[in-house]
Amino acid sequence: GVQEARGEVIVFLDDDVEPAPAFLSAHAEHHRRDGHIAVIGPMLADPALHSREAVWITWEHTHLRRQYENWRTGVWKGAGPNHFYSGNASVRREHLLGVGGFDLEFKRQEDVELAYRMARQLGVHFRFDPEASGTHRPVRSLEAWLKVPYAYGRLDVVRA
Repeated sequence: GVQEARGEVIVFLDDDVEPAPAFLSAHAEHHRRDGHIAVIGPMLADPALHSREAVWITWEHTHLRRQYENWRTGVWKGAGPNHFYSGNASVRREHLLGVGGFDLEFKRQEDVELAYRMARQLGVHFRFDPEASGTHRPVRSLEAWLKVPYAYGRLDVVRA
């Protein structure tokens, strides 16, 4: 998709994330002001689904919400390449192409691995913007969800 795209900025959005009304304008504003930025937006739980969502999904949303709060309050100084989750993110197409795009050998963390290359090779820096939000409505079995930490840990070792 990145190869075929013709716009200057690529916005990534997972199929289980619905963008908020200000989503695109929030992403775009950062790219207007800064040519070397990657923007990360929050994936927020749908309050209407809280009582019906699986406990592992609630756990995931709780940890994401804490991460967003840590950025908002300054507990964490800012986002970095390890936070570049392509479920809600944007970056200039030239930067994606400049590092050769996604490494297709990665089945998880392909976005984070890409972000590290963009930071190291091109000086791309990362910014979290709570206004670039989307509502996250994942549907995932416990079995599928349990495979994720193993895959992430395995790829952390490969990346290291």
